[in-house]
Amino acid sequence: MNTQPTRARQPRRLSFPLFIALAMSLVVLVVALVLAGQTYREAMAQSLAEQERQLDNLTRMLRLRVTANRNLVTAQLRLMAQSKLQEAASWPERERFLPQLMELLPRSGANSSVFARFDNGDQLMLTRQPGGDARWQVRQFDAASQQERLILLDEDGAPRQRSRRDVALPAHLGQAQFEQALASDRTVQLPLMSLWPGEPPVIATLQAASNHRSVFGVAAALTDIRTAIAQQIGALEGYLLVIDRHSRRLIHADPALLGANQAAAPLLTDLPHPLLRALAQTLSPAPERHDPHGVTLTLPKGEQWQIRHLDEGTRPDVELLYAVPADLLHQRAVAKARQFTLSLLLCFAPAIPLIGWMTRRMSRPLHQLTQEIGRIGAFQLDERPLPEAPVSEFHALVQAIRRMRDALRNFVNIGESLVAKQDLLPLLQGMLEETNLALQAEGGAILLREGDAFTLAAACWHGRELPAMATPLSLEHHALFARPLQGHPHWSDLDDALWRPLAFFGQRPSGAGVAIEPLKDHGGRLEGFMLFVLPAMAPTRRDGHLALLRACSGSAASAVLTQRLLHEQKSLLDAMVRLLADTIDAKSPHTGGHCRRVPELALQLARAASASQEGELAGFTPGPDQWEAIELASWLHDCGKITTPEFVVDKATKLETPYNRIHEIRTRFEVLKRDALIAALDARLSSDEQAAARAAIAPQWCELDEEFAFVARCNQGNEFMRDEDQARVRAIGKRTWLRTLSLRLGLSHEERARLPAGAEQLPACEPLLSDRPEQRIPHAAPPPTDPRFTLQSPECLYDQGELHNLTVSRGTLTHEERYKINEHIIQTIRMLEALPFPRHLAEVPLMAGGHHERADGKGYPAGLTSEQTHLCARIIAIADVFEALTASDRPYKSPKRLGEALAIMRKMTDGGHFDPALFALFVSSGIWRDYGQQHLASDQCDEVDEVALLAGL
Repeated sequence: MNTQPTRARQPRRLSFPLFIALAMSLVVLVVALVLAGQTYREAMAQSLAEQERQLDNLTRMLRLRVTANRNLVTAQLRLMAQSKLQEAASWPERERFLPQLMELLPRSGANSSVFARFDNGDQLMLTRQPGGDARWQVRQFDAASQQERLILLDEDGAPRQRSRRDVALPAHLGQAQFEQALASDRTVQLPLMSLWPGEPPVIATLQAASNHRSVFGVAAALTDIRTAIAQQIGALEGYLLVIDRHSRRLIHADPALLGANQAAAPLLTDLPHPLLRALAQTLSPAPERHDPHGVTLTLPKGEQWQIRHLDEGTRPDVELLYAVPADLLHQRAVAKARQFTLSLLLCFAPAIPLIGWMTRRMSRPLHQLTQEIGRIGAFQLDERPLPEAPVSEFHALVQAIRRMRDALRNFVNIGESLVAKQDLLPLLQGMLEETNLALQAEGGAILLREGDAFTLAAACWHGRELPAMATPLSLEHHALFARPLQGHPHWSDLDDALWRPLAFFGQRPSGAGVAIEPLKDHGGRLEGFMLFVLPAMAPTRRDGHLALLRACSGSAASAVLTQRLLHEQKSLLDAMVRLLADTIDAKSPHTGGHCRRVPELALQLARAASASQEGELAGFTPGPDQWEAIELASWLHDCGKITTPEFVVDKATKLETPYNRIHEIRTRFEVLKRDALIAALDARLSSDEQAAARAAIAPQWCELDEEFAFVARCNQGNEFMRDEDQARVRAIGKRTWLRTLSLRLGLSHEERARLPAGAEQLPACEPLLSDRPEQRIPHAAPPPTDPRFTLQSPECLYDQGELHNLTVSRGTLTHEERYKINEHIIQTIRMLEALPFPRHLAEVPLMAGGHHERADGKGYPAGLTSEQTHLCARIIAIADVFEALTASDRPYKSPKRLGEALAIMRKMTDGGHFDPALFALFVSSGIWRDYGQQHLASDQCDEVDEVALLAGL
């Protein structure tokens, strides 16, 4: 259940000038918004209506232009139908009518060509050229010769150039269309793909001649229709569409509607634009009257289009449409409505700056003061000038805020000192100086208890730091400290008698007083005093200073207690670590001092690495916390050995092991029994027979003596054991001897449990050396597994078999014992990871637990490479091996001289064991030489060829 009290929500408060300004602004804003909303709605409605009217006017203008152009063409064609051109049978006769045909094509307009077809198949077409010297182009197709004649005319109709070529020209006016025009008694309008090869699509108006053997026509290129309309009434924002009503094919449209389909006269249903697909469904095959306001088509996705018919149903085959997106009309209306509404709002704009200017003018000083309070609340306590005003209350408020800012800045500085300074005396000096500034005191001092006396830890006078006094002060006999010694705060006006214990400040200031505040720990025990000499001041102001001093004294007491606790805890931790290291060394007299000597070497190598500026070591610059971690990891690098049995660590020979000595006593009894039997047999023999028997057994004794000496040498494990020696040990072990005493007598419960089941047969013939099942000691519990570690646990805890131990190829340790030795590093990591180290010591397990890793990744327990291993772990690895090689207290080896030890370590470096850069630094720094002079015997300190050791690194 949440028991935290809920904080009441504080209402927001505004200054009166600001409230008036906001109220006036709100009224103006509401009026403006109401008028703007109403204006926008009315402007929107009017704009939409205006857009509809403009579209209707545009449609009417387009219809008028189309109708006027059609009526003009119809009148001209009827005149041509009565002309003599229909009777002209030769091309020269027909060319005389070219001036009349030119009159049919004005200089501008949609009509671009006039043509004629005669009943014999001849074709004539006159086209106005848009530019160049030749203004007219005449094409003549002679059906009899299948030749095309091209004539270029100037503005007056005079020929400029003639050309002729043979061409199989297809009929541009089909026979069915020709006959349709002949059969009609009035003009016929038809869509044609082109009048001539390479020409654009056209709308042709046809009229049969009066002799009903020729057809005359005027063609308007569909691209020229839009150009002519644009020249007459302005640019069109919609789309012009020409559609064949019967076949529902698109004769002409803007490229934006065609998409990728560039086929001639495609079906509407084959085009991608949804507008064209919708038109294919709505067009009627027969001409009909249309709504003058057009129709609205809604496409499947909701898009709307305004469709206007420009031909009013008078063309049986061609549908001329004008399409405009409805969104375009709406956007225009919105733009106009917004523009009008914005103009209205701009009329109110001058009122807002005027109100704001008046408000800022009235409330600027208070606003600046509010900002300063906000900065103080955000702990931005740097010195800034505060606003001034002629009002006395405002001036008093400014002074109070200034004092509050200064006091808070002093408190913040004290807090920063608590974090930034770790040493107690500099910390107390900083706190004293900041508190002295906050109190505006003459000076101050901090006294700390040391036993029954007090020492001057920090002092300042008139802004100067005073040196600390090493001589303790006895304050019990001074009246000034009578109440403070009882734990009570005290204020007193100073005179010469009271100033005597404060004489270390110097001369007593006139009219000053002293404020003393006890420093107590959490248990109320007196730890010291904080005192300040204050100048003369009013009692109310003095009370405020005493309250401030009381708050500062709490921080000082907390700082003193915290620093002392930290110091005591660190001292306790260091003592516990050294105690653990001494305990590990004390377990075995043969490794005594190892845990003390390795930190010394490791720290010396770490200091050399920190001073180096080469390679990876250039960035190795540990701070105080890191040095503490390195030292702690060095001391604890072998703490896991506390779990390793001494007999494994100190095993000097292969057969050395703690065992039940009843087995040795049993063997002695067997010898006594043999001696008794031999004595009994000797008694039955004469002296000559005894001598002969001993002479006969002498060779066998010599052989047994030599075999025992060989087994004894193998037991020492001083050098590598060859395969032949291992085979000989096994062969010697096959000798048998007769055991008459039971193996089951004098054993512990665990030893009896390991013996084979079944009855024992005595006497028993046994091999001289063997690996018996009861000599394999199982694990008490399955070894824990950790995916981080590559060490593989053996099948049993120990194997004390005689052959198994005597045939160890290197050293004296079996595979099981070697694992037990190596396991100490896993125990080290687990023990250290279980400790709640502080943050700055969090890497101690990594440092201490990685000193058996190798640079090539073949080490243990995790098989890490040099790049994956902590630098401090690599440093400890070098220190650990060097100390082990030169140690004189190891039972399984003799101590190495300095040259031998460094040569071995150089080979190990070449073999991927050590970091080459660190080993080179170890050699070049001379740490080994200083260590040898302090800890090694004089005969171990030989000459070392550093150049040879460093060659090739």
